[in-house]
Amino acid sequence: QASRSPCTLRYMGNEMLERMQTSFLVRVDKLQASVQALTTRGTALEKGMAQFRGQLPSKLQVDTAALVKEIQTARKALDMDQKQRIERDTGLLRRLAEIEQQGVTAFEAAEQQLRKDEDDVVEETAGIARAEDGSDDHTEKFRTFILQEIAGMKSSLAVATEVREQTDDEIVLALSHYTNALQKGLRSANVR
Repeated sequence: QASRSPCTLRYMGNEMLERMQTSFLVRVDKLQASVQALTTRGTALEKGMAQFRGQLPSKLQVDTAALVKEIQTARKALDMDQKQRIERDTGLLRRLAEIEQQGVTAFEAAEQQLRKDEDDVVEETAGIARAEDGSDDHTEKFRTFILQEIAGMKSSLAVATEVREQTDDEIVLALSHYTNALQKGLRSANVR
């Protein structure tokens, strides 16, 4: 093998070197491709994180803005509702005051009418009392008339009583004659 010449050795060395270089270059190319892929992935990841970092505050800002808008809408609705309630309550209070005033007016009118009626009754009572005081003669005449009528009725009743008693006596006498005649008739029928 010594016969191999230095050229051959060189050639072999070159071949080996070439194979090693080729293998090394292939590995370096693979490593470079892997590093390039890692760099691309790292860049994409950085971009994604940067977008995520950018989106998170903007999403928070959007949500906050929407919440602020809803709060403002709710506040406007609450203010409008409160204004409507105040207007409705004011209207109810006005109506209540009107009803109360009508009640007071009606009560005062009824009270005045009652006082007027009371005064009228007092005047009429006084008038009747005056009329009775002034008409003692009339009352006495009326009393005399009533007493005469009662006396007439008593005398009529006495006459009616007498007539009734007389009639009763006549009936008793007639019954007595009838009974006697009946007895005589029965005796004569028995004797025959």
